[in-house]
Amino acid sequence: MTDDQNEAPEENSFNNETAQQELVTGHHSPEQATSNVKPVAYADESWSFLRFAWEFLRLNDSFRTDCDDAEDTESKRNVARKYGLKHFVHYREEFDASPVKIRFNGADISSWSNISTKKEKKVRPDRSLRPGEVAIYFDLNFMLEEPVKSLERQLDQARQTLSKRLESYARKENKHLQERTPTNQKQKKPIIPYNVYVDVKINKKTRIDAYLFHSGTSRDQFPTDPTLEQNSRTNASRAFNTAESYITEMEYRVLPLFIEK
Repeated sequence: MTDDQNEAPEENSFNNETAQQELVTGHHSPEQATSNVKPVAYADESWSFLRFAWEFLRLNDSFRTDCDDAEDTESKRNVARKYGLKHFVHYREEFDASPVKIRFNGADISSWSNISTKKEKKVRPDRSLRPGEVAIYFDLNFMLEEPVKSLERQLDQARQTLSKRLESYARKENKHLQERTPTNQKQKKPIIPYNVYVDVKINKKTRIDAYLFHSGTSRDQFPTDPTLEQNSRTNASRAFNTAESYITEMEYRVLPLFIEK
């Protein structure tokens, strides 16, 4: 049995009857390869980190099932909450054409305001706090007099409060707050992991073949570089496993936190 046979891809969860044999670059979704409506898209540099998060989520089998099973407002709200979305968006929606803006809780805030000119009008936010949520309100009245100083002071107080609440919540949940790459640092987009994963799952390629194609490496180079073949196989497995962690372990939620450069 050859190495390539040892690396046979896992069973594809998609319907393979009409699967496309080749992928092309474009604004289309992975699951559409099986419907023969549009071809699957390869990721490229034009994709934002937010789009990567959405495309990885769409490959999550549980998310797909939950979307199909959600029939009413409450069930849709629960699906959104479970997968870290601000609002429910069905997996069939394409990133550039979704009627609902795709947003993730980790990267967006929720807000309620009362900026009515009616002095006596009061607004009570229709919001109950679920486990792990914190609500903070800001007073704009003082910002009218000292907009910069008041805004910065209130934001600073909010940061301190959130930091303390986070530390307390982490202790209760027995979670260790690991230092992560700051969102203002350059982060490499997971282009090859995504493309390798969809090639393996949909096009039934081996990991090494998918990786060689997307990395621009040829097998003809193997005889001239003794380490190239092994390094390529290692990188192929790493790329597939990286994509799988984004999908099955819900690590896609960190991607919207990175700032585009």
